[in-house]
Amino acid sequence: MPALPVIRASIKKTLRPTVPRITNRFFAVLRDGEHQARYVVEQIRRLHNAGLAWRDMAVLYRAHYHAMQLQMTLPGNKFRLSLCRV
Repeated sequence: MPALPVIRASIKKTLRPTVPRITNRFFAVLRDGEHQARYVVEQIRRLHNAGLAWRDMAVLYRAHYHAMQLQMTLPGNKFRLSLCRV
């Protein structure tokens, strides 16, 4: 199979966000992985109590080791876990 040609010229692009800007960001200082996991569970419960459906929530994490502590902290029968790799 022939190699694709190398394109030397740059293509001018204008990037625009497709998702509305999030204005309710915050920063949490947490001691360790266990504290982080408890905090995430508390936030999930708070959102659910405020009316957000369980099916409309997701927890994204950057490294798999973050998930282990979270899985151990989540009450077993109240949360359904779906692990996927992106």
